[in-house]
Amino acid sequence: MADIAETLRNHLGEAAQKVPTRSLPGIVLRIAALFDLPTLFVIPLLGRKHVFSSAKAERVLGWRPRSGEETILAAAESAIAVKAV
Repeated sequence: MADIAETLRNHLGEAAQKVPTRSLPGIVLRIAALFDLPTLFVIPLLGRKHVFSSAKAERVLGWRPRSGEETILAAAESAIAVKAV
């Protein structure tokens, strides 16, 4: 998440000034999970790196995904445009 925050701050300037840049320690999430059921489902994912591939879609469909940076910025710009943030 820190890399997403950095991308937003680098490209959106003042519009991204409230984007948090600190990370939440895992222990805080574990404590929150004691009181908030949806948070409990995140606990097994802590500290794990997930790698996904679009290789089959590229190979079979000829599809080309957007870069991560482009996707993050497009989502942020859409949220700003509809005043969701």
